[in-house]
Amino acid sequence: MKWIYVLIVVAIVYTAVLWQEEPYEEYKDCDPICTVKVSRVIDGDTFVTSSGLRVRIAGYDAPELGEVGGYEAKQCLDNNIGGKNVRISLQGRDYYGRQLATVVSHRVTC
Repeated sequence: MKWIYVLIVVAIVYTAVLWQEEPYEEYKDCDPICTVKVSRVIDGDTFVTSSGLRVRIAGYDAPELGEVGGYEAKQCLDNNIGGKNVRISLQGRDYYGRQLATVVSHRVTC
């Protein structure tokens, strides 16, 4: 019976490794940092670039839109980076397939 659990764990790890997608082609040279234009802010910790890459800010967990403070978190991020160029450093992907990245912006006020 133990071998079934081992087999399941191996299958999950193998699937996770295969699931890791490469970043969009134009971001392959993002080593260590590249500049992108933010086209849309989704919520307090996620945005979309002008090329369609969905980015979640690594190490930051803002409230969701339906939670207390969620709308304010989205407004804060939108005021700071919406429509602007930011520098990102790619950090892999999260559980939902969003690109994780550290984000550098010159203007941060909330």
